[in-house]
Amino acid sequence: MHSHIQAEARQTREGPTATLRDADETPALAALLGAAKEAVAVATPTKFEYEGRTYWLRCSIGLARFEVFDSPATARPLITGLGGSTTSFGHTPAH
Repeated sequence: MHSHIQAEARQTREGPTATLRDADETPALAALLGAAKEAVAVATPTKFEYEGRTYWLRCSIGLARFEVFDSPATARPLITGLGGSTTSFGHTPAH
């Protein structure tokens, strides 16, 4: 799968820069960015402490910019993408 991701990343870098692309054009990159978005959603806490009190958190990414690197030493991202939704994650009220 990583070879498909690398090939699609190369394809996007060789094309016009700063251009939005349809996810259908690069399915491997779309899946990678979807997994990145899910990782952010899963890492969002459902609650946090502030000045001795607990507050519950629910949020939506809205519109987010994702940069995905294939190595911690790489300066240039493998892919940069925009993603988002109105789906909320974190705290589920009245559960």
